[in-house]
Amino acid sequence: MTISAGTATSVEQRNAWQRAWAQFRTAQSPIDYVRVSGMSADPLLINAAQTHRPGRGWWRALLEMYGATDILVAEVQLQRLYPGGPARGRFIARHGPDNEIVGGFTLTAPNGDGIPAMLAEGAQRIDQLYSQALAAGRLTRDSSLNLPPPPVLPTLPEIRTGPTNPFTAIQVQVTGSNVNFYNFAMAHLRTVPGVQSATPQQINPGGTSYILVQYTGGVSQLAAALAARGWLVETGPTIIRIHANSEKPPALPPPPVQPTPAPPAQNSVAVANEAAPRP
Repeated sequence: MTISAGTATSVEQRNAWQRAWAQFRTAQSPIDYVRVSGMSADPLLINAAQTHRPGRGWWRALLEMYGATDILVAEVQLQRLYPGGPARGRFIARHGPDNEIVGGFTLTAPNGDGIPAMLAEGAQRIDQLYSQALAAGRLTRDSSLNLPPPPVLPTLPEIRTGPTNPFTAIQVQVTGSNVNFYNFAMAHLRTVPGVQSATPQQINPGGTSYILVQYTGGVSQLAAALAARGWLVETGPTIIRIHANSEKPPALPPPPVQPTPAPPAQNSVAVANEAAPRP
């Protein structure tokens, strides 16, 4: 960063201090510098104003964007006696997001032509300050620049879900010659044990009708139940085709016979008492 005539600039425009660092050879330095070129969005991201912003969030984003691990700000304050005359440079080595001062020194130039040499020497001496501070353990990364740990997610209770629909959807195709045949087929399907519902999908009394059946078992079980009632059955993965040997459908099975309840035991005892001979 350069401060001259009361104006602080970084890489917003090309300057002699930026050129001095671009020409500085860092091969012999223990510091692995990430030097900003000033191209693209650099003037908007790394400018003089950023060095005075204490917000850690933006500093973290910049370090990740430029592949750096810490912040070093090499500052020079230029003072000229008059244009082209003697000049003095106050060099300050800063570190971290809070502009901690590592060290500083002052150099002079006899005239305007000597300013580039003065800045080149200033870059070398600032590198020495940083190298000495690194060896002394003073260039420690601020812990606030580390990303905070992710929040702990709350433990949700385990929800056990059972089968939402215990029935199997089976399409039944009924082939008959009239509407009575179809009606008897519907009656058969609705009386088969395990059938939850039988919904007409397409009614064609003189041909093939389609019925959607919700059944508690599988296709083979429903097919066996229909075959036991006299239907001719053909099965597919989820389809059952039924028809009869004649134009008439099989007869419905008779309803189950309800057993006659036995008379109460008390009445039987009373009758037996009345039939017994008296002494």
